[in-house]
Amino acid sequence: MEIGIIGLPNSGKSTLFKALTGNDILIDIFPFSTVNPNIGVVEVPDERIIKISEYIKPKEIRYATIKFIDLAGLVKGASKGEGLGNKFLSETRRADGLLEVVRCFEDDRIPHIEGRLNPINDTEIIHLEIAISDFEIVQKNFEKIDHSYKSGIKELKNEYEALKFAKENLNKGLWLNEVEYPNEFSEIYKKYNLLTIKPLIIIANVNEEKITNLL
Repeated sequence: MEIGIIGLPNSGKSTLFKALTGNDILIDIFPFSTVNPNIGVVEVPDERIIKISEYIKPKEIRYATIKFIDLAGLVKGASKGEGLGNKFLSETRRADGLLEVVRCFEDDRIPHIEGRLNPINDTEIIHLEIAISDFEIVQKNFEKIDHSYKSGIKELKNEYEALKFAKENLNKGLWLNEVEYPNEFSEIYKKYNLLTIKPLIIIANVNEEKITNLL
């Protein structure tokens, strides 16, 4: 499994990557200090495997692994090539799921790419840019099959309907994992490696010194 770590520059993506993998990587206060993806593979401990191995005595024990990919920071306009834009988005498409790091801490030493702290706005930037990027892929391929389907190639019906559905929802800024669609659309969306169908976990990066008793 591959997990892409995404977020705006200086949101804490690389710090999370280092904590998850133990890899010694560059962490800087300047935007785009991560230019090429950092990649780390982590074993997933499983006590059940240990117990089973006590009985079957295997020559080797192999745990499941997760590959984490720390990607360059996304900025407003990335879908149009701003920042590391297209490079970021193409790298992200390799992932099976996404971890989105959202900055929720104040620190005058670390500049915010938007000039002010606003976690909701930061999240909206990321989600909109990814939706736009998917929309452009869907639109391009919809145009390719539109004429063929309407000319009588009925084998394209499912793909035509799936792309039409995706186009309508992405145009509203929605992610496809936010809406229900027929099961037969899933393989079509996977074929185009759309980002908005991928599982997403949002992580709030807070100042640990300001965390009060949450229990």
